[in-house]
Amino acid sequence: RTSLCTSNILRTSLRSLPKRPGMKRKRQHVTTSPMPRILVIFRGHMCSGKSTCFKTLQQSDKQTLPGFVFIDHVMVKNMFRKLGDAKRRENGKRWVGALADHSVCDSDVCGLLVEEISEKCLRNYMKEVPESHGFRVLEFRFTVSEEIAYLRNVERRVKRKLEPLSRENMHELRRKWTESDGK
Repeated sequence: RTSLCTSNILRTSLRSLPKRPGMKRKRQHVTTSPMPRILVIFRGHMCSGKSTCFKTLQQSDKQTLPGFVFIDHVMVKNMFRKLGDAKRRENGKRWVGALADHSVCDSDVCGLLVEEISEKCLRNYMKEVPESHGFRVLEFRFTVSEEIAYLRNVERRVKRKLEPLSRENMHELRRKWTESDGK
């Protein structure tokens, strides 16, 4: 339910943005008016619906979000997991920045969705300025109560045959995320 609601909000928000001047579509099957170039960042506490929404949009048909690139920061970081936590985090940020740089410079890319990195951090690791390539940067904040987050955590981890995080552990992770938000 959360992902469908968020997907509809995102689609409505995208439609309400002004058109980018001079934008032409190469794809003839798209009959809707051209959308502006946007860079969307999904942020929020764990178990708040970011990944669900991201994956739902990523798996939607090509006509729903034509010309969009999806960058999953967690997946990129995990490519470096055997290098230790500090290098995993640093390399993840660098590679997400590099992927975003390449995407905003590509004239065929009209949208970029990035999961779980702050706008400030992303800009620190990008060499390009998205706005200079006609992109508008939007950040979507996902929120959920601690109780619902805990229940989602239990449900997800049991499905993967993992021990659920304790309420105390989740509270501590949530506190740390709130303190570091934007860094």
